[in-house]
Amino acid sequence: MTEIDLTGIQKIVETATKFLEELKEFAPFGLIFKNGEWIDLATYDDSMDSDKMKSFLIETIVKDFEHETTKFGAVCVNATIKNVGDVIIIYNTSNGKDWYELVYKYEIRGNSVDIIMKNVKY
Repeated sequence: MTEIDLTGIQKIVETATKFLEELKEFAPFGLIFKNGEWIDLATYDDSMDSDKMKSFLIETIVKDFEHETTKFGAVCVNATIKNVGDVIIIYNTSNGKDWYELVYKYEIRGNSVDIIMKNVKY
């Protein structure tokens, strides 16, 4: 992973942590590094489920990579996986074509969230 990739993953984890601390869950959201700056991506539509929102964000990122100035894109969702527990799933790319999945377990204790930044295999 490049420094941009690592920074992007860290930024996604920080945002997910804030949402989980405040709301205990969140709608899919994204982030891109384009034209030398970090840009948050969000979508929410009552008529869309989480999968449709995730797909919409991924499609948006793929289109952004048509511009040579985009260097990183990621979408984050929270989920519960049987035999694992509560997780965030980060779909990320450095070229808009090859996507990677990171799955990090998290625990909520009161108003505190602990995201364990170790990829979970399930």
